[in-house]
Parts: sequence; C-alpha cells; structure tokens
Amino acid sequence: MDPTERLISEPLAAVPESGPADHPHAMGEPVLPARFRWRDAEFTVAEVLEAWKGYSPRASNVRGRYVRRHWYRVRTETGRVLTIYFVRTTQTGSRKEKGWWVYSEAAGEKPAR
Repeated sequence: MDPTERLISEPLAAVPESGPADHPHAMGEPVLPARFRWRDAEFTVAEVLEAWKGYSPRASNVRGRYVRRHWYRVRTETGRVLTIYFVRTTQTGSRKEKGWWVYSEAAGEKPAR
C-alpha cells in the first residue's frame, strides 16, 4: 500500500442498476459499479485512474494463473480517491466475502460519514 493512503478494508454496496463506469471490461470481469454506497453515503465514480488484477499463487496442478481480485483506483464526483476491489473467490480460512470492497482512501481526503 502507498504510504499516502489510509487503509479502510470495508465492504461497499453497488447501487443496483447503476451500470458500468466509463471503463472497458473484458469478458468475465466484474462490471465496476458507476455508483455505490459506503458508510451510509452514496458515491458516483467520475473517473477510473488505474485498473489491475491480483492473481492467486499458481498451484502445481493448475495451468496458468487465476485472477482472484480486480482492483480499481477511482476518483468520485466529490474528488475523493479510493482504491476498491472485487473479490472473485475467497481463500480457505479467509474472513473476506465475495464482492466489492473499499481497500484504501488517499491521505488527506475527507473520511466518509
């Protein structure tokens, strides 16, 4: 994690029927919600600043790598910069649930209320 970011690690809820943000998606990737709720506030994605994938360690009996998380660094309409991700599958013993999570917020940004 970048030292200029504040760790959050909390689930977010996509606003139903919000549609994708202005970001291309390959087949099989989750659709980044254009709007989401987090900490009792609603946010609209204004811009995708960066996107990347997190892969699971390669098992000896599996060919290739498996994408475990889809990461996005986004700027909201209010100017907040958040790093969010989508968990495709959970690891054995993990407390994380499948779905969307807020990983961090850029330091100096106003906390959600």
